Parts: sequence; C-alpha cells; structure tokens
Amino acid sequence: MPGLTCAPRPTAGRATRWMDLRLPTAATEAPRAAVHSAAETALPLGVLDGGEIVLLAIKPSVWRTLFDAGPWLLVTCLLAGVLAWKRLPMLGLSPTATAQMLLMIGVARFAVAVVRWIPTWYVLTNRRVLRIHGVRTPAVTATLLTDLRQAHMTVSAPERFAGIGTLTLISRREDQEPHRWESIHSPQVVLDKIRDAANKAAHLHDMVP
Repeated sequence: MPGLTCAPRPTAGRATRWMDLRLPTAATEAPRAAVHSAAETALPLGVLDGGEIVLLAIKPSVWRTLFDAGPWLLVTCLLAGVLAWKRLPMLGLSPTATAQMLLMIGVARFAVAVVRWIPTWYVLTNRRVLRIHGVRTPAVTATLLTDLRQAHMTVSAPERFAGIGTLTLISRREDQEPHRWESIHSPQVVLDKIRDAANKAAHLHDMVP
C-alpha cells in the first residue's frame, strides 16, 4: 500500500493540525478503547458488517446545537427586543405578538438543531469510519480505513471556547466526499485513535497476498 503524504494547509482564523495517518512502526499504537454498551445499542441495526468491531462511537457535543441555531436565536431575539421597545407592529399584529412570533421562530430553529443532533453518531470500527445521521431514516456515509489518505483537525473560535474541535477525514477515492466529525470532545485523542486504527488496517491489508 503506498505511503501517505501529508502537507500543511493553513486555514485563516483557525488552528489546524495535519497528520500522516501511517507511522513507520506500530509501537505507538494505543490500547483499544472500550466502547460503552449504551453507545453501541444506540446505533441503527444493520449498520455494521459481520465481524466488524466498534472501537469508538461518539456524538457531537451539545454545543453543536447552539452553533447551528445560535445566529437564528441572536437575530430573532434582537429583532423582538427592538420591535417591543419601539412598539412597531408587523404583519398586522401587535408589537407584543410580533415579538413573541419572532422568539418562537428562534426557539423552533433551536428545536430543529436538537432533533438533528439526537440521531447523529460518529463511529470508528476496525474497518471503517462512519457518520450516521438522519431523523426519519438513518443515512450512513462510510470510508474504509485503508482508503483514508489524510486527516486534519480544525478548531474554530466558538469551538476553542467550548474546548472542542472538528475532524476532517479525506479518502483516496475521488468519488467520496470528506467526512466531517463536527464539534467533538477531545478531538486530538479521537484523531490519534483513528490514526492507530488506520495503521493497523493498512498493516493487515499489506499482509494479504
């Protein structure tokens, strides 16, 4: 299997770390982490193949819901405050009713973000990395560990405040979009686990005649 290359790619306004997924030896591989049974049972049925072992199953931080709905909450609260202060009616409603309607829009957008967050999982197995999402029907995007070419971590300003980060996993296959594990806790630890699993998968792949 060809060696992996890794080149830094600066991103304005963000702290970025690029890492080669393959190391020359397996001596640095960390012990396999135990996965809580609650996380495993929460995964949709039929996601895993036969013999596939879950090494890590995590969710985005709850901060993700605020990042998604925050602009809506901020704008609707500001508009509601201005309209209530200026006593300006809209759409034929009283100023109070108008402000309440705007606040309900912000709250509704936050509720949508929570509903989307609940079924979202990021899963690392001994064969693949997976992103599971979708409210009605789970949608699964997956990449073989042996197809991973690069991984990098980015930390936006809001994520830095919350102590979280985002991983982007890039496949060798041009027809596959990069995976984004958004707003996860301990992103460096998770990146190291993915690196270790990719090293082992590549080693086993090279042993196959």
